[in-house]
Amino acid sequence: MIALRPLAPQDFQFVKDLYEDPGMCEYFRNAPPLMVWNSPETMMQLFTVSYVVTEDELPIGMINLVNPDAINKHVEFGLMLNCANRQDVAIEATKQLGAYVFEYLGYNKLSCKVLEHRTNLMQLLARFKFSIEGRLRQHTYYNGEFHDEIVLSLLAQDYRSVV
Repeated sequence: MIALRPLAPQDFQFVKDLYEDPGMCEYFRNAPPLMVWNSPETMMQLFTVSYVVTEDELPIGMINLVNPDAINKHVEFGLMLNCANRQDVAIEATKQLGAYVFEYLGYNKLSCKVLEHRTNLMQLLARFKFSIEGRLRQHTYYNGEFHDEIVLSLLAQDYRSVV
């Protein structure tokens, strides 16, 4: 069973391993460097709105909410999973995140940025009713090159139509 739970100090090693995994670092390129959060205490201070994705109570990923705007009712998110090709997990985690953002917080919009070459992820988000809002040209420097980022969003009304 897939579930989300708040990040806790005992998740330090799991989160550290995620961020040290070269295959994962692409997803959270702008995260504070590991040397800045080298203890559970500093991790908890820096990742203030973060959730661990679990499967049968074992941690398999992390969701970070960033730039929450309570006045305009929108927030950005990043999802990192250490289980490749598990679209079912990504969909279920996003559904649960949507329930939290739209039903509990009462926000109207959930958005994310995706590197342009991550077409599988964009297709997955589109199936979940995320819409492309725009392109940030050469916004991210990664692997020695500049890449565009695609901004996608999900509105509360669209979320409710898919759950």
